[in-house]
Amino acid sequence: GESHWQPVRFVTSQAPPTFLAHGLSDGWVSASQTEKLRDALLAKGVRVEAELYPSTGHAATVASFSKAARGSAPTMDQAVAFIGSLGSPAATSTSTARIGRSQ
Repeated sequence: GESHWQPVRFVTSQAPPTFLAHGLSDGWVSASQTEKLRDALLAKGVRVEAELYPSTGHAATVASFSKAARGSAPTMDQAVAFIGSLGSPAATSTSTARIGRSQ
């Protein structure tokens, strides 16, 4: 079963709009965990965007927020775009799940 500490177990309709990023070559966390979290948020009416990066691992997905590793995945640009979109009108149940490519 699901571990008691996984974020999917704490989803409520009060969750903020959420950007999820996951490298499909992640050896630590399965992409299915990101998909389950996305689906749980949607079920509660929370706006969510999920980006899945082929050939990108756990560290590269997160490291792309740093200046030194900015090109390892498009995570930073996509997160900034998501945050920027929050000021515009959008349905609360909006979901995007794309498989992008690492840059």
